[in-house]
Amino acid sequence: MTPVSCGTHRYILPIRECLEKDGECGRKTIREILLRVDYSGNIGSLFDPAGTLIADNFCNEAVWETGLKGAGVLEEKALTLLITPRKEEVRVDVSSTMAGRQETAQNEYAQLRSVSLAFITQTVLDAAENATDVRELLEQAGMRVL
Repeated sequence: MTPVSCGTHRYILPIRECLEKDGECGRKTIREILLRVDYSGNIGSLFDPAGTLIADNFCNEAVWETGLKGAGVLEEKALTLLITPRKEEVRVDVSSTMAGRQETAQNEYAQLRSVSLAFITQTVLDAAENATDVRELLEQAGMRVL
């Protein structure tokens, strides 16, 4: 998937286009579709086209995986990913008599390394038609056949 940058640390993810291209799984049933986001920063936030937050993640430098099927966004054409940058050496000035405050940071860092889809599938085997083949596959997988 190729994200499209649409501002500072904001990306459009063409979900529908990727599903149409990669979504053919043959006889397998798709149980879930994971959006896998590899990024650095402070917080990653995923929004639908209406601006509703679907999922968020505090960056721990591991790939962030979030399910799209359960979120009900598979019919959407695109989703928006916002990465809030990590700030270093932050100073907050609250000396104002009002409720205002001023925050300054020496460095801000955010990076989107990659975005991809992963399909979790289920294959249903007809044991009556292919009993010998199924037995061999299960035994090769180290499963006990009764």
